[in-house]
Amino acid sequence: MSCILFQIRTFRMAAIALTMLALLFAGTARPAQAQTYTPLYDFGAVDSSQTSPQGQLALGRDGNFYGTLMGNGHSEIYQITPDGAETLLWADDSPSETQCLTGLTLGSDGLLYGTCNYWGGNNYETGGSGIVFKYDPSQGQNGFAVLYSFPTCNSGHAASIFPNPLTLGTDGNFYGSTSGNTFCPDPKGTVFKVTPTGALTTLHVFLGASSNDGDTPSGPLTLGVDGNFYGTTQLGGNIGQNGGAVFKITPKGKITLLYSFVNTYEPLAGVTQGLDGKFYGTTSENGTYSNGTIFQLTTAGKIAYLHNFNYAVDDVAYPFNPLTLGTDGNLYGPSNCFSWGCGPESLYKITTKGVYADLYNGFTNPEGACPDWSPTGCGLSSPMALHPNGTFYGTTQQGGDNGQPIGRGVFYSFSAGLKPFVSLQFPLAEIGTTLGILGQGFTTATAVEFNGTPASFTVVSGTYLEATVPAGATKGYVTVTESSGSLKSNIEFVPKPETFAKPAITSFLPGSAIAGTAGFTLTVNGTGFVSSSVVDWAGSPRATTFVNANQITAAIEAADIAKAGTFKVTVANPASEGGTSAASNFVVDNPVPTLTSILPTSATHGSAAFTLTATGTNYVSSSVIEWNGKKLTTTYVSGTTLTTTVPAADIKTAGTASVTVVTPAPGGGNSAAQTFTID
Repeated sequence: MSCILFQIRTFRMAAIALTMLALLFAGTARPAQAQTYTPLYDFGAVDSSQTSPQGQLALGRDGNFYGTLMGNGHSEIYQITPDGAETLLWADDSPSETQCLTGLTLGSDGLLYGTCNYWGGNNYETGGSGIVFKYDPSQGQNGFAVLYSFPTCNSGHAASIFPNPLTLGTDGNFYGSTSGNTFCPDPKGTVFKVTPTGALTTLHVFLGASSNDGDTPSGPLTLGVDGNFYGTTQLGGNIGQNGGAVFKITPKGKITLLYSFVNTYEPLAGVTQGLDGKFYGTTSENGTYSNGTIFQLTTAGKIAYLHNFNYAVDDVAYPFNPLTLGTDGNLYGPSNCFSWGCGPESLYKITTKGVYADLYNGFTNPEGACPDWSPTGCGLSSPMALHPNGTFYGTTQQGGDNGQPIGRGVFYSFSAGLKPFVSLQFPLAEIGTTLGILGQGFTTATAVEFNGTPASFTVVSGTYLEATVPAGATKGYVTVTESSGSLKSNIEFVPKPETFAKPAITSFLPGSAIAGTAGFTLTVNGTGFVSSSVVDWAGSPRATTFVNANQITAAIEAADIAKAGTFKVTVANPASEGGTSAASNFVVDNPVPTLTSILPTSATHGSAAFTLTATGTNYVSSSVIEWNGKKLTTTYVSGTTLTTTVPAADIKTAGTASVTVVTPAPGGGNSAAQTFTID
């Protein structure tokens, strides 16, 4: 099993094929035949440096497949059409050996993303680690960019961190795992998120069975219809078991072990979600015949073993390849025997009820060897890839009639009688967001419907379009209507209620108001506003008009600004659409007072105290008459009249006095002065 473990860590994952006709073809690209299994292309026939295609195939927006292989000790990226026309796009030209063989993943931007176990000088012999990369096929040899390099670890031993294949999340980021290494930090592996620009976040560090946790994740993660990710660890689980585990992890990193296997089961290939919502996977060992199993697992963690592999009957032992969901609801899987040659390799199908069928086992000879010259190929090396044309495609690591002493591998197709369909980039998305759809014949598309609800869409090419998830969409299949008829999605789509961020206020117009003036229309600028948003003034709702997501208006009444002060303003959305914003302060200022006259205007020095009347405008209850800068006790009569008593001491001596009206903040200010004469 050490060979299996090494193959898994370097992701020599077995591919798919399904039933067979062993004819020998000459040339590079082979014409398709009226048969179930068809070798389409022999690697190395045109470029003898190309060998060992491995890893998951990515279906591009152009309807072609993209994959990874080796060439003279260096990694390469190629494109191949469903007809078998291959183009080498990029070849690593660094001086050190590289290994980028986990395959590729299509991003939301249409570019390709992947991982390398070794990159340049970063390999297990020198204590380096792997990378995450981005590749733009339109740029050819210049399209490769390293996004993230895993830290080098060499604690007295050469050691590497092995990243597994990537899975695209609905947020446009990629999720994956590292398998860990005894001599590296986080030796039992991690789950991570990485953005398309290379910002990596570790979501979970596995601690092993001693901590009721997984150990050594392998295979890709699966995005479930609930928006969470599901995967397997080769070891770990609950205390006392350590036979591996199936786990669920949220995009924020909350992890749950759904099931723990007893010793030696070792699930290696991840899980696949079926049309029934349950998860399906394999264990590489144990079972009735100790040759591995196929299991079914509910989201509640209830397991059922659907099949126990029996090498003598199934021609399969120790499976470590992912299962692929067919449009018929069945699961299809390829499995080569351990060490590439204990017996014939097999392609199989299993129903969700556990009915197993061995579909094809003609990749190797009956004695169990993997002949390099096998025209059908051998050493299955990619997980199953189901094209929207209804046909499976895959690669073998060896074999092929390429004129070389050693077979370089085969690209093949396999027809299981499935009908064409449309492939959704995600099984779920929020209402109002854009969903990528892959298929064929889209240039004549006239309608897209989500379980019967029409959606707006944009045709990007004959094999790719983008649709907006419509309001009112319900769980069900997506259909695309085109001139040749309607195509249905291979899985049901689950619309997520639109999530809204809490609204936020950034500014007001006007920015303030004067107390005692007329009501006005307040413009509120910000983010996250919806048609049902309501402006609250000091805790009370006001009549609100929706302009757009960044602006609303509200009717502020004269009574709201009768007095100066600072008032709390919020925007309230329904709880399901973001809730209530943080409060922002709106200031109502006092007006600046004016003083037009005083009465009387003079008095005889030495006379008694008297009442002074100030006449002007913009007086408020807090306005004060000042005599030579000294505040006098003031009576508010109206917005135009104030009175005060001038003490006898203030007119004891002949001269003049300066009289003003002062209104305090907010706003307010000092009036111009009037002169009072003391005779």
